[in-house]
Amino acid sequence: MILNNRTTPISRKKVYGIIFAHADLPKAFQKTLKTFFGKLPNFAFITNSGLSAETLVRRLEKRLLRLGRRSVFLFVDMTGSSCWHICYPLKKKFKNIEIIAGFNLPMLVKFIQYREKVEPAELLSLIIAAGKETIKKMEE
Repeated sequence: MILNNRTTPISRKKVYGIIFAHADLPKAFQKTLKTFFGKLPNFAFITNSGLSAETLVRRLEKRLLRLGRRSVFLFVDMTGSSCWHICYPLKKKFKNIEIIAGFNLPMLVKFIQYREKVEPAELLSLIIAAGKETIKKMEE
C-alpha cells in the first residue's frame, strides 16, 4: 500500500495484464475471457501479425511507459518464440513486469479473479500453480 499526496491509500494490488502472442491467439483469448467475465478493464491483447519486431517493441514500450510503476503481467505464448524474444529486453528495462511464457486459460482465469485481491508475487505463484494443476491426462 502506498499513499498519494492526499494520504489516501492506493493499492498496488491491481495488476495490468497483457497477452502478446502469435496470429489470432490474443483475440481468441479475449473473446473467451469476455464470455466468462464481461468487460476486461486493465487488459490488453496484442498480436504480432504483420508487424516488425521494432514496431512491436515500440508499442509495448509505449504501453509500459504509460502504466508507470504499476505491476504488469505480460503473457507470451511460448518460451523462445518471436514474441518472447521481443519481450526479453523489456524485462531488463522495466522492473515492474513479469513475463509468463506458455500460459493457458486456467492461468488467465485465476489472474483475473485474483489480480485485485493479492500482491503480485502471490498472484504469480497462484497462476503458475493453476496452469500446472489443470494439465491432466484424461483416464478412462
